[in-house]
Amino acid sequence: MGVQSMSGSINQLQAECTWHPRYPLRVKWSLLVLLVAIPRLALAEPKVAVAPLDDDDGKIAEMVGDAVSERAKLTKPARVEGAMRSMGMSKLSSKSLKKLRAKLDVDVVIFGSVERDGSTKRVSLTFAGTGKTKPKLELEASTPKEFRKELAGKVAKRIAAAMEGEGGDDEEDEEDTKEAERKAREEERKKKEEEEERKAREEERKKKEEEEERKREEETRRKKRDDDERRTKRDDDEERGDRKRRRDDDEERGDRKRRDDDEERGDRKRRDDDEERGDRKRRDEDEDDRRGKKRDKRVAADEDEEDSGRARKRLGDEDEDESDEERPRRKRKKQRRHALTQTALWLDGGGAFARRTLTWNATGMVQPPPVGTVAPAVQIEGELYPAAFSSVKPTVAGFGVAAGYTRSFALGIAVPGTQIVAPILSGHFTLGARYRFVFGQHSLAIGASYWKRYYMADRSKLMTKDQLDMPDVDYSAVAPGIVARIAATPKIAAFGTLDVPLVLYSGPIQLPASYGSAKIIAFDFHGGAQIIVADHIALEITAELTNIGFAFTKQAGSKASTREVTSATDRSIGLSATVGYAY
Repeated sequence: MGVQSMSGSINQLQAECTWHPRYPLRVKWSLLVLLVAIPRLALAEPKVAVAPLDDDDGKIAEMVGDAVSERAKLTKPARVEGAMRSMGMSKLSSKSLKKLRAKLDVDVVIFGSVERDGSTKRVSLTFAGTGKTKPKLELEASTPKEFRKELAGKVAKRIAAAMEGEGGDDEEDEEDTKEAERKAREEERKKKEEEEERKAREEERKKKEEEEERKREEETRRKKRDDDERRTKRDDDEERGDRKRRRDDDEERGDRKRRDDDEERGDRKRRDDDEERGDRKRRDEDEDDRRGKKRDKRVAADEDEEDSGRARKRLGDEDEDESDEERPRRKRKKQRRHALTQTALWLDGGGAFARRTLTWNATGMVQPPPVGTVAPAVQIEGELYPAAFSSVKPTVAGFGVAAGYTRSFALGIAVPGTQIVAPILSGHFTLGARYRFVFGQHSLAIGASYWKRYYMADRSKLMTKDQLDMPDVDYSAVAPGIVARIAATPKIAAFGTLDVPLVLYSGPIQLPASYGSAKIIAFDFHGGAQIIVADHIALEITAELTNIGFAFTKQAGSKASTREVTSATDRSIGLSATVGYAY
């Protein structure tokens, strides 16, 4: 109904009111209310909520809200965001939009996203209302002024279009109902499949239980048979043991009787000797008294000691079971710690010489070539037991640390088909903790260390890296180990060290583009001798063997698969001579 028809109705109402002079005041007030309320009803503003826009800093949403507030009652983005947070919404869908409109009591919800291309912003807005359609508005502007200009006159049309027609929510409800029915059917189908799977598992479980029951019965029968055999054997052993114990008891009783007789004869002999010495001493004292002379105390003591020695000698010949407690004990000489096997500090350095080989076990037509190089190296080693400087006996004296470093130099490999010799960086490093046990002049230490060994070629001068058909290795491992030191003489000791590296990383050789994944088993052995050549100075000669074995899994696309390589062995054999300081 337009404004003119509404004004005509008001005029007609006013004319009719003049026919009732009995109620002039009431009619005037009713007319006033209608004059105020009817325009408001005719011009009622829609309620619109603006949701936060994706990838927006809040400014675009604020400008959209300003444009909406000129033509509708606005619910600002901050309140919409709070409502979405309270309802647990992260994304807006048809179902969630309906709930959000009900929560905010609005007719239309505006949402969308912002994209930036330099200084230009592209804005995509969707108007979701109670109507069937969800109009969209695509804008592109470089400045806020341009954006506000683009918004003007377009927002109101989209809001009206979003509110046109009915049944939008009903269609959504119908879609939700269909979706719920579809989910129910899917759930029922899943339950049926799970029930069938459960029955299959139940049958499989029953079969396994029957098989296990049969195995248990067989195991029970076998154990019973073994127990019977053991019981029979034990009875036979006990019978033989009883006969042997009776013979041993008879022999022990005879030996005990002979020892008792010997002890009795020895006691009687000692008593007779004591009485004889007492009588002789009394006679000597009587004689000294008669002559009025006194013997010299030292001479008397010497005679008594001589007599006691002779008596002990006689008793020893007659009684072999005399206790050692009746004889004077000799003080044992304190044993000194060995200068090489039980050091508190050991530092050494010197030269080494090693040969490294890499061999393959392959059946393919293009087998990788073996690798073999020889080079000198420098070597530094050290071992420290901080609490063992004063003594090796306390428990804390066994705790220590050890480290070693070896670096090759002047090492290279000729690249086939070229005049180039590729330099190779090769070395070995260990750092770990130990605990040492001391046995007489010897020692045994156990512990674990961080273990690293590398062999890397410099391919910077090659046209392509594949010109050198040799994989690089860079091993890192945790290596439990044991160290034994044996004292041969006070100045010579032999030693042996065995580490078992548990390889954590092997470097480029196991990359998918190289030979791929593999199982690795490794050991590292050092053995040799130490010789003291001066005070605290010793010469050490060491032989080394390091072996690392690969068993390739033939990963798809790797060289182990294309070249049919099953395994490889990386071995290093060396000899070193170093001079060390021992304390």
